[in-house]
Amino acid sequence: MARSVRIDDLYRFILPGAPALSPDASRVVFPVKRVNRKENRYESHLWLGSPRGGRPRQLTHGKVSDGGAKFSPDGRRVAFVSDRDEKSGIWLMRLDGGEPRLLMATEGGPITDLQWSPDGKEILFNHFSVPKRTDEQKKQEPTFRHITSLYHKEDGHGWFEGEHWSLWTVRVGTGQAKELTKGPHHDREGRWSPDGKRIAFTSARGDDSDRYPDQNHVFVMDRNGKNVRNLTPTAGSRETVRWSGDSAHVYFVGFEGGPGEWLYHEHSVCRVPVAGRGKSKAQVLNPGHDRWVMNMVGSDTAVGFGSVLEPYLDDDGNERVAFGSDEDGSYRIYSVSAEGGDVREEITGKLSVLGMAVRRETGEAVYLAATTGDTGELYRAKLNGTDHSFQLTKLTAPFLRPLKYNKPEEIRFKSGRHEIQGWILKPPTYRAGKKYPCLIEVHGGPMTQYGEAWFH
Repeated sequence: MARSVRIDDLYRFILPGAPALSPDASRVVFPVKRVNRKENRYESHLWLGSPRGGRPRQLTHGKVSDGGAKFSPDGRRVAFVSDRDEKSGIWLMRLDGGEPRLLMATEGGPITDLQWSPDGKEILFNHFSVPKRTDEQKKQEPTFRHITSLYHKEDGHGWFEGEHWSLWTVRVGTGQAKELTKGPHHDREGRWSPDGKRIAFTSARGDDSDRYPDQNHVFVMDRNGKNVRNLTPTAGSRETVRWSGDSAHVYFVGFEGGPGEWLYHEHSVCRVPVAGRGKSKAQVLNPGHDRWVMNMVGSDTAVGFGSVLEPYLDDDGNERVAFGSDEDGSYRIYSVSAEGGDVREEITGKLSVLGMAVRRETGEAVYLAATTGDTGELYRAKLNGTDHSFQLTKLTAPFLRPLKYNKPEEIRFKSGRHEIQGWILKPPTYRAGKKYPCLIEVHGGPMTQYGEAWFH
């Protein structure tokens, strides 16, 4: 018999993560996070499935947190981040059998955003290094902290003590790691060019970058970390860098504007030539779209506030860029021509896309999407303007099956000349014709929106 949601259902959550797609689009790997109630910690394991359907199977096990998996260029292995052996490290696993193998481990500090080089010889990643602490030092927590930076801690990673995110590579054959970027700034989102010669990334390197981290720029450098160049020297914010297929341009999400103005401007999909040496103005590809392209759907179970941006070739062999767009409480997928204009719908409906992987050569896609009725499931789609998707998983069914709950009902009402969107959430025992107390919650805005996501 179905029952109402209880506070201890927090321990039963099943939280799928963003997928990675094999180079031939025949397999998909993704994390599933759960709560270990006894250990009072999250645990995450990798699962392997097929975009063509069928039941996925669990790849990794144990009291660990595995995530961030990426396929090797030949599709035979996955690299992933894990806290096995009580330290953050990069692990490799063959998909034809065998146990995970440690490639490298850090003395301290997290590893994120793994990216295989096109030749499969190196893996690019984000890391900030912290000093190794003994067990005795770990027990002696300070009674106070001297904070000297506005950016001094981060969810999931803890306190910063003067460290900065930087870009590293590790040799797949030897496990030898090399720090490519150094300095008093945070370098993120490293991406290899398709020809393997360069790396694009974002960084806030202004004189007051701690106060105005929104003043972010797109940089490129040689694969060895040399010849760093700023492609977007004008004031503004840029993130989510991706390369064009010919390695001649870098796509990104951003705007041009002064410090602290990031909420004044809609972020757009942009393109900048690599050969411009920072003198070429970035081109806005979707002018007039009039929608925020970052996922701003708030949730306490899903990881949002990111951007979908994935270049691919359409059926005619022309490059397009898939991007996300906030609309009516959803985060949907559109695409735009690499030359600009010609924006079209790709994935619509009432949903919030939390992550997407696309095969560049064909536009085959697998994406994770949440609704008000689940914490996220995987779907497949072909990005060809038909807006047709096929659900691949029912991972959250064991969590939802015993619960009795009502989904929020969308309403529209007038405020002066404007139409306002809202929702009514009726109690689990609601009966038509009976009066109930009404609680009104007004979202302060403009930061985030309520919409298609599960709230406990």
